[in-house]
Amino acid sequence: GSARTAEAVRAAFAEPEDAPTRALSRQLTETGDRLFARAGLQLSVARHGASNWERGANLDRAMTELSDRSALTRAIEKALTRPDEAQRIAALERLGDRADSAHHALYDDLGREGLQPHLVNPPGTNRDVQGRSGAIDGVADRLPRDGWRMAELTYAESLYERPLELAYRGLAPFTSYCLRYTWAGEGYARSVQVSANGTVLRPFHPRLTNPAYAQLAIAPQLIHAGRLRVRFTGEPGLGGSGRGVQIAESWLLALPPEQCSGGWQDPDAADGRTAMP
Repeated sequence: GSARTAEAVRAAFAEPEDAPTRALSRQLTETGDRLFARAGLQLSVARHGASNWERGANLDRAMTELSDRSALTRAIEKALTRPDEAQRIAALERLGDRADSAHHALYDDLGREGLQPHLVNPPGTNRDVQGRSGAIDGVADRLPRDGWRMAELTYAESLYERPLELAYRGLAPFTSYCLRYTWAGEGYARSVQVSANGTVLRPFHPRLTNPAYAQLAIAPQLIHAGRLRVRFTGEPGLGGSGRGVQIAESWLLALPPEQCSGGWQDPDAADGRTAMP
C-alpha cells in the first residue's frame, strides 16, 4: 500500500551516513582548518571567513547530498494527498520511473555521460577543447536540497550559436510523437527555438521559470524514414560569453496530438501532464 511504501522510503532516507563517509568528512574539515591556520586558506565561509562558497570555499559543499531525497520527499507527500488508493499507488510508481519507461519513452538525462544516447556530438568532439563543435556537459549552480532532481541539475549545452541537437532512428511510421523536455541550467534565460527535421515547432521564446517543462507535438509527416532530428537553437547575435542552449532532459513518446497539447509542468506527475491554458 501507499502508506507503508512511503514510510519505508522515509526510513531509508533517514539512515545516517556510513562510518567511512563521516570519517572522510572529519578528515576534510581538519585538513581545511590546518590550511587556514598555517597558510590563511579560506575554504569555508563559517569557519574561515571566506566571502562565498563560489569563491573557493568548497569545504562548505564537501558533504552536499547527491541524491533525489529532498525532491522525492516533497513529491511523496504530494502523492499521498490523492483522493483514493489507486491514484496514490500510481503516483508513487511514477516517482520511481523518471524516464517514463512504462510508456516506452526514449529518454535522455542530458549532461550525464552514458545516459544521453540521442545527443548529437560530431566526430572529433573529444579533441574540440573549446567545445565549439559539439555539446558539453554542465551542472547548474543549485543543490539537490533546493528540491531539484539530479537529472535537472545536469544539462547538455551548446556554445556560441551552435544548436543543441537530438537524433532518433527507427521511429514507427504514420505515428504522432510527443517531445517533452526539461529546460534547466544556469540562472540566465536566453530565448530558444525548437524545430523537428527543419520545421519550427515553437519559435524563439524565453524561459519563464527554472526549471521549465514543455511538450510539443510532432506530426507523422515530419518524420522521414523513421528518422527525426530535434534542434534547440539559441537566439543569434547575442554575443557575450558564448553560453548557449542548456537542456537537462528529453523524452520522446508515441502519443496522439491531443495528449501532447497545452502545458506540461511536472515529469513526476502520474499522468505526465497538468491542466494548463
